[in-house]
Amino acid sequence: MSPLDKIKETLFFKDYWLNKKPLDWDAIGYLTSLIEKYPATNKRTAHYNLNQDLEQLYTAFIDERSIKKHVHNIKQSLSSSSGRTVISQFWEKHADTLKGISLDNKTSQSVVLSAMMKTAASAASANASLSSAAACSSSGTPAVPSNTSKRKQEFDIQTRSRKRRLETIEALKEVDEVFVCDLEESVGTIIKKNAIEVHARLLSKEVLTVRERKIMTNGLSSILDLADNSLASQRSLFSESQWSELQLLFGDKLKMDPVLLSEKVKDVIVIVVGTLGLSGDYDCCISLVNKEIARSKSDSTIAALVVLKAILKIMKKYPSMLIKPPGKKVTESDYLRCVWSPILEALFPPEKNLIRIKSGESINSASTNNKNEQYVAASSIKSLKIDFRLLVDVGNDEVDVGAGECALNDADDKAIEDEGKLTRETKDALDEMVKSVPDDLLDTTCWGLQFTGSHCSLATIHLDSQGLYVNMHRHSFNVPLSHSLLESFGDTIGWLLLMREHMLRLRDIALRHKTAKHSNNISFNRRQTQAPNPRLSYMRDTYYTPPRYHESKLPVFIFSKATVPESVATSSRAPISPSSATSAIITGEPDKFGYIDQDNGTYYNIHTKKLHDSHPHMDANRNEEEDYH
Repeated sequence: MSPLDKIKETLFFKDYWLNKKPLDWDAIGYLTSLIEKYPATNKRTAHYNLNQDLEQLYTAFIDERSIKKHVHNIKQSLSSSSGRTVISQFWEKHADTLKGISLDNKTSQSVVLSAMMKTAASAASANASLSSAAACSSSGTPAVPSNTSKRKQEFDIQTRSRKRRLETIEALKEVDEVFVCDLEESVGTIIKKNAIEVHARLLSKEVLTVRERKIMTNGLSSILDLADNSLASQRSLFSESQWSELQLLFGDKLKMDPVLLSEKVKDVIVIVVGTLGLSGDYDCCISLVNKEIARSKSDSTIAALVVLKAILKIMKKYPSMLIKPPGKKVTESDYLRCVWSPILEALFPPEKNLIRIKSGESINSASTNNKNEQYVAASSIKSLKIDFRLLVDVGNDEVDVGAGECALNDADDKAIEDEGKLTRETKDALDEMVKSVPDDLLDTTCWGLQFTGSHCSLATIHLDSQGLYVNMHRHSFNVPLSHSLLESFGDTIGWLLLMREHMLRLRDIALRHKTAKHSNNISFNRRQTQAPNPRLSYMRDTYYTPPRYHESKLPVFIFSKATVPESVATSSRAPISPSSATSAIITGEPDKFGYIDQDNGTYYNIHTKKLHDSHPHMDANRNEEEDYH
């Protein structure tokens, strides 16, 4: 038995590997065959499956040098610059194909929308030129249009283009299924349609306000930003009652509570406040906290006291930086170095090698790869520059678990721009976590920290439903200037400890996944690979500002794929035996386990690619064995 025969049942798409000679295998061929069979496959799921298959093939052919080298070259091509360009062009073509076969033109591919807008304008321009040429021919003399005629032609072109654009936008729809009172369209649909309209204004050279730009960048990145409660935010897209309903809905659904401090920590805070009120002796208070740290055995208590000690040192050394406006001329970097770095290092001591703090406008490599896919023709692309990142070192890779931005004043334009950038940075970090970890972790989130002077706002971003990320405000605080303000600081320490717990849990997940991946030897008797995270299908692309000298482009994948028409589904969906041929048309959205409820009472599973008589997770008391058709 050949190595391929031994592992064929463990491969995600064995048809391609079995029907091709090993040295004829290539990435584009795999993706093409996959999409021909499953036309609604999205990019992330396809790439995950391809990489999993390649890892298994590499191990299986470890003793066959030529095939092993060929498989290795395919893997390398997926990460090379030229390879990414070719694959990006392939997916753009795939997006157009999906547009052509989608039902009622309700596709998600905004690239097509942009192309249609340009086509409409070009067609109108061509019609105007033909009319002018016809006039010249009939008179025998060159036609010299008047200024009034030119303005009318331009107005007609713009009117037709706008009408075509609005008609196309109207057909778009997201399947997040989040609705509020008096709205027929889902929340995801509303924020994305509005963002596309604002983007069209940007392309027409209209100057956008920083608030409008933030609405656009969040919407094009599929982010509902509930952390920004200002009147000019996404709040302006809804009525007051609708916005309040959204706040209540997600406030309950994504509820978080700070870590409860131990009685020891509460007592120490009371003693410190009293001591400072009597003597103002910071050194005495810091010494007291050090002694309590040495006596404590609880990790949570020690972490809280270490944060308290860092706060006391900041209050002692930099009082002029804790007032507004600051007593001295300072920069954002001064605040990061003097105020915020000590607090972050108290949460994540460098010597313990838990979470690494990387500052100095570094760039997430995953974001750069994503931006390369959005702007294929551009060279030397760099993505969002991040003031500081909170990350885990996994081998040679950096896994982001949080990000932060710094500004001097929360009222200036830079702070607003930073907020819009921060939501996309944390979204990218969350996307990478979802892509790399097979488990469906419903409470997985990434934290964003917005520093403005001595003020901090904490937010979390969640992949809530199909095509909808939700950014939630968690807590805001100022580093206390006086002992009286320190008295109520216990709640803030609780929120900082909660953020610490979440990040350490993500660290453990990332390291565990790496260990499992490297220790996962091929077994020829049972399947070893893990199914992709079911939330991969929830994900959408991020919007990135264009490189210099390039025009802004919409992300390729903003909206959900539409249901494939019956004529395509019958011939292209997953293989089904003749006995169930009447159920061959698979429609609907999968649940979190990958099951799609069919009209005939069966359940199609997107992972097994089979029909099931029952849904094993619907009834915990049901122990019947699944009947595969």
